[in-house]
Amino acid sequence: MIRTLIFSFLLILFTLLEAMSVNGQSFPVNNAGFAESAHPPENADSLLKVYRTLSNSDSAGSVNFRKLGFLYFSQQNYRKSQQVFDEILRQNPTDELALKYHFWSALNTGSVTDARKTLRKMNAYQLTEVDEQKPGIFQQVDAGSGVIISNNFQRNGDALNRNRDTVYSSQVLDGNMYYSYLGVQLNPLPWLGFYVSYQNLHIKKWKQHYIQDYVINDSILEYSANGTDYYRPLFSPSPVWIHKKYDLVQNQYYVNAEISPGKGWKFVPAFHYLKFRHEPFNIDYSTKEFLAVPYDTANTVIPVYRIYNFQETFTEWAGGLNIYKDLGNFNLSAGLIFSEIGNEQNRQLGGQVVWFPFGNLNLFFSANADILAGERDTSAVFGAGAGGKILGKLWGDISCISGNLKSFTDNNVYIVYNTLNRSDKKISSGLTWVLNKNINLQLRYIYSDMQAEQMVYPINSETHQKMPFNSFNAYQTHSIIAGISWKL
Repeated sequence: MIRTLIFSFLLILFTLLEAMSVNGQSFPVNNAGFAESAHPPENADSLLKVYRTLSNSDSAGSVNFRKLGFLYFSQQNYRKSQQVFDEILRQNPTDELALKYHFWSALNTGSVTDARKTLRKMNAYQLTEVDEQKPGIFQQVDAGSGVIISNNFQRNGDALNRNRDTVYSSQVLDGNMYYSYLGVQLNPLPWLGFYVSYQNLHIKKWKQHYIQDYVINDSILEYSANGTDYYRPLFSPSPVWIHKKYDLVQNQYYVNAEISPGKGWKFVPAFHYLKFRHEPFNIDYSTKEFLAVPYDTANTVIPVYRIYNFQETFTEWAGGLNIYKDLGNFNLSAGLIFSEIGNEQNRQLGGQVVWFPFGNLNLFFSANADILAGERDTSAVFGAGAGGKILGKLWGDISCISGNLKSFTDNNVYIVYNTLNRSDKKISSGLTWVLNKNINLQLRYIYSDMQAEQMVYPINSETHQKMPFNSFNAYQTHSIIAGISWKL
């Protein structure tokens, strides 16, 4: 017991000190509403008496095995009681009490698909004491919205003006974002479930170019000689700061399938499709031979910048497979993800361990590690989290993630970090209030450390033909997202 407490303390301390991330971790507390409403019709002591009466004709080993299941259930170690009753049902699929308490154990561990499989068997055997849980196809509807507040505009809006030792520099800043989502969970078969979701993200953006060189906004033809046109340039005041604020609309479509063949195994293939629309501007750079100014006998070649607006639509995607396995009070998972994000092909391999010290959702700890390999570099991402019941019907979780999150995916690719700016650290904390057995209310706060990328040409570059280098400017975002889950 002492070692467990010490380990729990160290893991929480590690989580807080590392201050890693959090967007959309697949925490068991998401099923708190099912666990909160999963109250058995009888207490464990009375059940033991009933079982002793019904099991007099059974072997001593079978009786003891049943007693072990009820012992775990009375201790609220629902994960182990579910495993025991699952074994009993393999030997006797029509065992009425084992079916009932396998159902309640599954609900209390958040294994909703397993609970519904058991419920369908109970209905087939005409066991109606839990008929308030209807095994319909539509299981749950989720909806929510929120705002992501950024200090990027205020902190880095004049970053180009501060960088005076460049001929040319540019950056695209992400500002505040507005987020909404709608999802439906379906269970057409006892062993098969689907989750389908639509998400919308509205991003305020600010594109900037800073030019501290010969800047031409127009020119007129002076004369032609020997097949060459000579132009008189019309200069803009130098330096020139060109900028535009615009909106980027991101529509996202997500689907996963939850396949539960039994024995604690679960397979979750998932696919996320993202479509973007925005109307930014661009600068077309070229060189042209101009008549020297002021007039003399020499000519010069200087850069020409032309500004044009355009509308752009593009897509990105991520898809893969995660495999889960229950082992006692642990849940292990591993996944392989493929994606095309930011015009780059990526591969992601990772795993996660979730530990339930008491065998239920009242307390859990998680740790995960991923390797993300893109076309240009490879990075490692590490995360940790904890959560459980806080008080009464109030549940909570905290998580963190650290590493280069650009092009990273999380939570069965439900979360896609496709921002152009680099994110190295995220911290998330959420609360879930179980209003009643059908409705959960959620509130989540997310803190992110970000870096805005800036493209810079050195002052000594020759007619801008040198490759630019990138610099980064730090900023932070604060996300507040509220949601509701309605169990049908």
